[in-house]
Amino acid sequence: MKRHSLMPRILVLLAAVAFSATEMSGAVSAPQLPNPGDTGVSKQQQEQIGSQAAGEVYKQMPVLPDSSPETQYVRQLGQKLVAVIPEQYSWPYEFHVVPQKEINAFALPGGPIFVNIGTMTAADNEAELAGVLAHEMSHVYMQHSIKQMKKAQWTQGIAGVLGAVLGGVGGAVGTLGQLGAGIAGGVLTMKYSRADEAQADAVGAIIMYKAGYDPHYMAEFFQKLASMGGSGPQFLSDHPNPGNREHAIEEEVQNWPSKNFVSDSPSFARVKKNAGGVRAYSAQEIADGAKSGLWAQQNRAGGSIPASVAAASAASSRTASGGSISNVSYVDIKPSGNLIPLQSDWLTMSYPDNWRVFKDQSGNGITIAPTAGVSQGAVAYGVVVNVADPKAASLDQETQALISTLEQSNPGLRARGSPQPVRVNGVEGRSVDLTGESPVEQDGKPVPEHDWLVALPRPDGRLLYAVFIAPERDFSELRPTYEKMLRSLHPAQTTAAPALSPAAASSLSAVPLTVAQPDVTGSGLSNDKITAGLKEALTVSTGNAVATTGRTDGFLKNEAIKILLPDKLRTAGKGMRLIGMGAQLDELEVGMNRAAEQATPLAKQIFINAVKKMSFADARKILFGSDTAATEYFKTQSTDELTTAFTPIVHKSMENVGVVQQYNQLMQNPMASSLIDSKTFSLDKYVVGKTLDGLFYMLGEEEKKIRKSPVAQTTALLREVFGKK
Repeated sequence: MKRHSLMPRILVLLAAVAFSATEMSGAVSAPQLPNPGDTGVSKQQQEQIGSQAAGEVYKQMPVLPDSSPETQYVRQLGQKLVAVIPEQYSWPYEFHVVPQKEINAFALPGGPIFVNIGTMTAADNEAELAGVLAHEMSHVYMQHSIKQMKKAQWTQGIAGVLGAVLGGVGGAVGTLGQLGAGIAGGVLTMKYSRADEAQADAVGAIIMYKAGYDPHYMAEFFQKLASMGGSGPQFLSDHPNPGNREHAIEEEVQNWPSKNFVSDSPSFARVKKNAGGVRAYSAQEIADGAKSGLWAQQNRAGGSIPASVAAASAASSRTASGGSISNVSYVDIKPSGNLIPLQSDWLTMSYPDNWRVFKDQSGNGITIAPTAGVSQGAVAYGVVVNVADPKAASLDQETQALISTLEQSNPGLRARGSPQPVRVNGVEGRSVDLTGESPVEQDGKPVPEHDWLVALPRPDGRLLYAVFIAPERDFSELRPTYEKMLRSLHPAQTTAAPALSPAAASSLSAVPLTVAQPDVTGSGLSNDKITAGLKEALTVSTGNAVATTGRTDGFLKNEAIKILLPDKLRTAGKGMRLIGMGAQLDELEVGMNRAAEQATPLAKQIFINAVKKMSFADARKILFGSDTAATEYFKTQSTDELTTAFTPIVHKSMENVGVVQQYNQLMQNPMASSLIDSKTFSLDKYVVGKTLDGLFYMLGEEEKKIRKSPVAQTTALLREVFGKK
C-alpha cells in the first residue's frame, strides 16, 4: 500500500478549511481564495523589490520583447487568470517570456512573472500552461519570496533588505563588503520550501478553477516534469515537489461544484508552433552571455525592458552609488605630500595627512579617502583595504576569484586584463587594473572610473587586497601617491607589524615596488606599452569597422561585403526575373543588407569586451603576427557571442521591412522551392553569417591600414608601437 506524505495533505486540508466559508454547513460551494496575511512589508515596497530584481533578470538572461507573439499570448492568458483574483489581494502582475530551452518559470515579489519558452513548447495544451502561470501567481499572491527573505534574515532582517535594495551605498567599489548588494540576485536564486509549493498548488488550483481550467492539468504537468530527464529537473530544483501533487489536488477539488472546463484553444496551438521556431538558448549559453553583458545590451536594443523596470534600475543605480558626487575634481581632493602611519592589528599603511580613515560596518575593512571624495558610503577617490578568505589553491586562482566577486557585486566593474605579478616589500602578489562607473557625475552622467587592485597573500592563508580608486581623468595624478601608499603596506604577521615613523614614511620611495614585468620582446617596448598600444589599435580599428558597416548603405553600397541572394536562389532568379519577379528579388536583397546594417552596431561593445580580456601573450602574438592577426583573434573570441547578439536583431529587422514575407512568397515559386530546401536552409543564419563575414572583412582592412600606413596611426602610442615592429 502506498504511503503519502502527511505534510502536503495537512496543508491542503487547512487550505480547504480556509478557502470554503460554507464547508461547515455541508453546502457544496465554489472555493474562495484565502487571505494571504500580512508580512509587515507594504505592497509598494514589495513591488519595488520586484522591479529591482526584474532589472537583474534583464541583465542575466534574454527576454522576448512585449510585441512578440509568445509574450502577447502569455499576457492574455495571464490576465484571464488575474481577473478572478479579488482586487484587495491582487498585484500588478506582468508576464514575460525567456527564450530558454529548459523548462522553468519564476515569479518575483510584487508581480513580475517569467516563463521559459521551453515550458510553452513542453505543455500539451493551454490548461497545462495556465497551471504553471497560476502556480507562479500564487507565490506572489501568498508573498512567499518576502516570507522566505524574512526567515533568512537577509541583511539583518527585512528592513535591511529594503535598505539594500532601495537605498544602499555604492560606487564601483563602494559596496565592497556590503551584504545588500546581492539582494536582487538573491531573489532570483531563491528556492521555495515544500510547504510553499503545496500552498501554491492549492491556491493555483482555485485560480484555475475560477478561470475555467481544470486544476488537474497543473498536477499532470508537474508529474510529467518529474518523469522527464534533461530540462525537467531545473523547474523542480527551484520548486521542490511537496509530495504526490496529483493526489493532493484531487482531494482538494473533489467536492467543488462541477464545471465545463476549457482545456485548449487555437491560440495555444498557433503560439506553440511559432515558439518552436524561436531561437532559444541553453542555460549554459545564457550564463556565458550574462558574464559578457550580452543580454543587457540585447534586451535594450530589442526593446524588451519595460519602462517601469528601466526607471527602477536607474533609480536604484543612483541610490546604490550613494548619491552622486558633483563638482569634485583633483584640486578638491589633492593629497598632501606628508604621509602619516596607520596601524591596525592586521596591517600597517601610510596615507596623506589630509585624508581620513573610515572603517566599514564589519570592523575589518578600511577606507582611506579625502572627505570630498566620499558620500554616503560611495568612494570616488581613495583606497579600500580588506581581507578575503581563501577560495582556491594558488595565488592566481585566489586573485581571479576575488576579481569575479568584485565584478559580480559591482555592476559595470570589469578587469582590463589579466593579473600581473607585483612584489611589495618582498611579498609576491598580483596586480590588475579595473574599469567601472564613478560616483562622480558630469552633465548628469557618471564619469569613467579607474581602479587598481593589488592582492597579497597573508601568512594565515588569507588574501589582503587594496583597491585604489579614482575617476579615469585623475588617476594618473594620483598614481604616485597610491604607489607610495602601497610601498608602505605591511600585512601583519602573527602580531601587528610595527608602525612606520614619519621619517620612514617620507622616504617610502626607497622601498622596492615592482608593478610591470621587464621587456621580453626584444622590441625595446615594455610589455605594458605593447598591450596598451595593441588595445588602442584594436579599439580604433573595431570602431571604424563598426561605424563603416553599421550605417545606411554600409553593406548595400559596398561591393566587397554586399549580401547577395543565396547562390541557388540567384540561379533560379534568372528565370524568375523573366516572369516578372525581379522586383521581389531586389527587395529581398535590399532587406537582407538593411538587416545587417542594423545589427552591426551591437558588435562595438562585444569587441570592447574582447579587447579588455586580451592578455599580454595575446597582444604579443597579434603584434608580431600576420597583417590580420587581430581580426583572427576577434573571430576566435567573439564569433559565437556576435552570432547570438545579431540573430534576434536580424530576424526582427527582416520582419519589419518585409524580407521574411518576400522570401516566403518567392519560395512558393517552383523554380526557387525546387533548389532550396526550406527545412534545412535558414534565412536568419544565412544573413547573420554574411553579416559576420562582411564585418570581419572590414575589420581586417582597418587592421592592415594601422599596421602599414602612418596616416592611420593616429596617436603617438600607435606610431611608437607599430613603428618599432
